[in-house]
Amino acid sequence: MSVKRDMAAFAEIARGIGTGALKVIVSETLPLTQAPQALAASRDGHVRGKIVLTVGSLE
Repeated sequence: MSVKRDMAAFAEIARGIGTGALKVIVSETLPLTQAPQALAASRDGHVRGKIVLTVGSLE
């Protein structure tokens, strides 16, 4: 499968998030070391929203 880049659509989505018209729901934030657990939770359907993986410290 290939995906085409559509910068106009991306800009429209970014505007929607910026204005609050679109909401991004973050289920949880995990360190990259927990990527396998995040993938398993996502595949099992136990996640409502997005899982964000962080690289490095959040401090």
